[in-house]
Amino acid sequence: MVQVYLIECRYCRGDGKSRINGIPQCDSSCSACGGDGDLTVEERNLEHSDRLRGPGWHE
Repeated sequence: MVQVYLIECRYCRGDGKSRINGIPQCDSSCSACGGDGDLTVEERNLEHSDRLRGPGWHE
């Protein structure tokens, strides 16, 4: 499996989902969300493909 996220944001940990009160405070260097807390189109597609494999497969 290819590592997609080169930089893990300390707020969203690379998945674009904020862990601090649900408020996006992501680093601009985050390769998942680009710092705005929202996944890019490419990552949304990856997230969708994750769901097709079943819940929790990557945990």
